Order: sequence, then C-alpha cells, then structure tokens
Amino acid sequence: FKIYSLVSGSAHLFKPGIYPLSPTFSGIKIASILVAGPQDIVAVIQEGETLVDIDRKLAELKVINSGELIAYNQRQDQSLEGYLFPDTYRFVPFSSAEVIVKRFLDNFEKKVGKINYRTLILASLVEKESFHSQDRLLVAGILEKRLKLGMPLQVDAANVYIKCQGAYVTCSDRERKLSRADLKIASPYNTYLHQGLPLTPIANPGQEAIVAVLNPQPSPYLYYISNPKTGRLVFAQTLDEHNENKFKYLK
Repeated sequence: FKIYSLVSGSAHLFKPGIYPLSPTFSGIKIASILVAGPQDIVAVIQEGETLVDIDRKLAELKVINSGELIAYNQRQDQSLEGYLFPDTYRFVPFSSAEVIVKRFLDNFEKKVGKINYRTLILASLVEKESFHSQDRLLVAGILEKRLKLGMPLQVDAANVYIKCQGAYVTCSDRERKLSRADLKIASPYNTYLHQGLPLTPIANPGQEAIVAVLNPQPSPYLYYISNPKTGRLVFAQTLDEHNENKFKYLK
C-alpha cells in the first residue's frame, strides 16, 4: 500500500475523513478511495423533529459528535428550535456545528424566507398537534381564536415538549401520555398554566404547517381532540360537545 501510494503519486492526494472500508479491499482500492475523498452522509430531517432529536440523529450518522448541536444552541442569544428546516441534507462526516447550522439556516431562508417569530412558534404547535392538511388549517384558526379570546392555548404537545425535555423521538408513547400532574408543570412552555405562546417553537415545522398559520381557516370550532384510530382531529364548538367527544373517542 505504501509503495503503491508513493510510486503512483496518490499519497499526497489522500483526503482526510471517515471512510467505510473492508479487510477484503486491496491496497490499490483503498488508495483510490482515499484519493476520491469521503462520501457525503445523507440526513433526512423529518417535520416535527426537535433540536434534540436532530442532534441525536446527526450523531448517530457520524455527522457531529453527540451533544454538539445542543451545546452550540445554548451559546446563542435565540434558540435555533424552529429554524432547522425539515429536508434532505448531505453533510461531510464530523462537520463543525457552525457549518451544520449554516446549512440549516441557509435552507430555511431559501424555502421559507422571512417570517416573524410568532408565526414560527404557532407553526410548531400546529405541526405537533395535527397531521393532515385540512386539520392543520382548522387548528391554526382555532389557536388564533383562543389567543384573541385570551384563552390558554392548552396544547398538549407543548407539555410533552417539557416532559420529554425536547426529545420526541426517544420519548415513548407511555411517556408522552399526560397526567393531571403534567398539566401543572411549572414552565413557561405550559400552555395550560400560562396564556399566550411558549417561549420558543416546540419543534421544527415543515412548510405545510407554516402555510397553515399564514392562512388559518375560520371555523365555529374552539376545541379538538385526536381520534386515536384514524389520527384525524374531531372538532367541537362548545366545551360540552368537546367533553362528549373525549368520552366517545378516548374512553
């Protein structure tokens, strides 16, 4: 391998990086791989994943060291939560957090453009509360209506964000189920105890959720629950109707 690399002139062309190699590879093949350079890692960021989820995913893919994105975020004046736009990315193995974040922010600017922070926070709530296009438009309208009425938003997903410490993916279904005590957690993200929006987005919303917030659908509804069998939302105009729906679908 050493002789071939020197004689062929390959040695000074080797590129540093992480490479998938096999003991069955010949020295010539390994040299050619090192000359070609490391392959980019494809990372698919899903709608609704959080900064903690993304840090874990990128660490598992060997894009960053575990906790590196979280640590970088803690040094910022404003949280990156909400700005890590869901998409398919190609990264060089073990890139710096600065490089990773720039890729995310550049893509956000390209795909979303400039929106106010309030819209981004609302879009993250819509993203985690609904999974169908039409439902998202209605949820966006309902949340806007609650804000205008001065009602607490009472968004379960925000309390799950607190309970699971921002890690939806590794949080089990059992952990995501909220108890009465969970609704009383002392946190500015608790939309049962506090009126208005959480401090930051609670996830990274996709384009559809953002569009829904920019175009909320007016409706007579004020409440909704998720039908566990279909994943669709069941809407209600009054609290009595809402309680009937909870008994019917969640009993």
